Amino acid sequence: MTLNLGAMQMITFNINPFEKDIPQMSIDYMIILNQRKILFEIYNLMIDSETDNYKEFLKKVEEIKANYTDLKDFSSNEDWRSKYFSETIYKSGNPLNEGKLLNLFKDVLNAYIEYSKKEKDLDSEQKAKKVEAIKDFSDKLIENGGVAINNFKKSLGDEKTKEFLGKVLYGYLHAK
Repeated sequence: MTLNLGAMQMITFNINPFEKDIPQMSIDYMIILNQRKILFEIYNLMIDSETDNYKEFLKKVEEIKANYTDLKDFSSNEDWRSKYFSETIYKSGNPLNEGKLLNLFKDVLNAYIEYSKKEKDLDSEQKAKKVEAIKDFSDKLIENGGVAINNFKKSLGDEKTKEFLGKVLYGYLHAK
């Protein structure tokens, strides 16, 4: 999903796994004049988050994060979503740092893909639980809001925003 507001451009990359019990991952890349920001939010919307493979993945993300200490950290406001985060990375820079920020994107995404390859497919009962967890989180977004969701709700209304989340951003309305 992309957004262009003149002085600000944003690309959102969202992975909502329905076939495997792996976390949801959202990545936002923003260009704001001469500033670049990348946000990784790994959401624990899992059936079982105590597996060794999952813990290894989170450790790998921490190692990747440690490799990019030369990029400036920034913080995001704590909100109701924070309790769902397994891991977050918030880094910023300028146009000269764009290559490093994109390498960070590549490194985290590659770690996620490698981790997902090790996980087994869910059976139909597990998959239904997984879809319900993602839908429940989406419903909480409508109820509790957030920066982007509040703008969608203001522009589209609650029902159209819920439909957008279910069909596009989280895709649970298409999960079988």
